[in-house]
Amino acid sequence: MEPGARPHVKEYIEKGFISDPDIKNPHVETKAHAGVSKTLEYSYDDYSLAQLAKALGDSANYRILMQRSRNYRNMFDPSTRFMRGRLANGDWITPFDPQYPYYEYMYREANAWQVSFYAPHDMPGLIDLYGGPAGFESKLDSLFTVPWNPKHIARNVESMIGQYCHGNQPDHEAPFAYYFINKPEKSQR
Repeated sequence: MEPGARPHVKEYIEKGFISDPDIKNPHVETKAHAGVSKTLEYSYDDYSLAQLAKALGDSANYRILMQRSRNYRNMFDPSTRFMRGRLANGDWITPFDPQYPYYEYMYREANAWQVSFYAPHDMPGLIDLYGGPAGFESKLDSLFTVPWNPKHIARNVESMIGQYCHGNQPDHEAPFAYYFINKPEKSQR
């Protein structure tokens, strides 16, 4: 791991995602790279840095950073319609349970439901991954209606509304995502 505030940034730049190791029997407290969470966060970071580069007139870095800001898409598995962990070779991590909360394996203090709506810098692109506004709305509705499995106990997981966890920050932006598909009444509710 590289020193500094962005662990695994070399892999992120080279591959477009941060992988996690192949752990045969992961459990809630499994510690690894939190590859999905970090890739999504780094994508947003790169977007933010791109805006700074643009304001400074640095068009070369602006283009590079804007391209990398789309790396979040590399974590979207169209077969499951979730942001999902990958191995170093690019394969999807199995087994996969989108409701299972991890501490630092694939996700950081979250599960697939809670991070799969995080691309605040490119909501139109995220909505397209879900097949457009109707598909996005359906998946987002499910975030709030699929019941939490009481067998899944983890730190920082409380105050649940379906799979949405108001007691932890990985999905705090999700209720506002309805505004991007012209359904503000659902955000307000």
